[in-house]
Amino acid sequence: MRSHPRNSPEAATRLVALAMIADGHLSEGEQTLIDAVRRSWPLVRQRITPQALDA
Repeated sequence: MRSHPRNSPEAATRLVALAMIADGHLSEGEQTLIDAVRRSWPLVRQRITPQALDA
């Protein structure tokens, strides 16, 4: 498993993804979070380097 800096967006995202997978269904709150991430993804992508994606 990859390691991420403490309290980083990447670490938080990994925890949310694991929680969503663990119970097998999406709650309304999880769906809201996914929608928010989709809206902000172009801004997030500008901060992520290709090297980080390959790590």
